[in-house]
Amino acid sequence: LSLNVWDDRSAQLQYSRNASTLPRPFRWSFYPNIDSFTPEGVVAALKETFECSCSVYYSKGYIDRITRIWEFDGEVSQDNPPPETTGSEQGVDPNA
Repeated sequence: LSLNVWDDRSAQLQYSRNASTLPRPFRWSFYPNIDSFTPEGVVAALKETFECSCSVYYSKGYIDRITRIWEFDGEVSQDNPPPETTGSEQGVDPNA
């Protein structure tokens, strides 16, 4: 999980998992507007994003949850998106 922030307060959030932990590598990224976030809010959003990404990887709609955390409504770039499952196959609550 990485967050790049530039001098003009533009940002890129990127998450990737490698093939050693998954059937195939996976990556997503987007450019949230962080102007409304305090430094503490950015840290809290990163923590929540990491927890969400690890716990609901196989859950349908987890990207929607992450974009809500960052108040982002644009397009998310994805390489090798995960299989569409309900999460129950992995013991994950899809409503978490």
